[in-house]
Amino acid sequence: MFESFDTGGRIVVVDSDPSSYGAILDAAARWQVSICFLPSGRAALRLPRQADDRLWIVNAQLPDISGFELLAVLQERSNRVRVIVVGDSYQVADELRACRSGAACYLCKPVDLTPLSFWGGEARSAKATQDGPGRGGTVCG
Repeated sequence: MFESFDTGGRIVVVDSDPSSYGAILDAAARWQVSICFLPSGRAALRLPRQADDRLWIVNAQLPDISGFELLAVLQERSNRVRVIVVGDSYQVADELRACRSGAACYLCKPVDLTPLSFWGGEARSAKATQDGPGRGGTVCG
């Protein structure tokens, strides 16, 4: 599902509140990738695409456009894009919409990639653990 992070690259996080992404910063250091934080969907749409964009993490509720609208635009631009949709809190409707819209998975804040096991560059989990509000996640692909 996910490309290997062993060769570097960039993770793009689109969220008006980056305070919930400490675990992503830790993972980025291990994977030797850079992180680009953007506060809005419009800022994301203005960002020049790079061949080394490995993963997009997009909040479902952005201040200017829906995270699902951004997901659709990113998918139109590239069929290789991997997008994780993040909810500020768990919403079953958002989880279902993320999976139906082609997101790689749905997570809740605070964002933690621990439920995803990276083996050979692929996430191997049919269902990520759900330890209560804000900790759930589903691998959609």
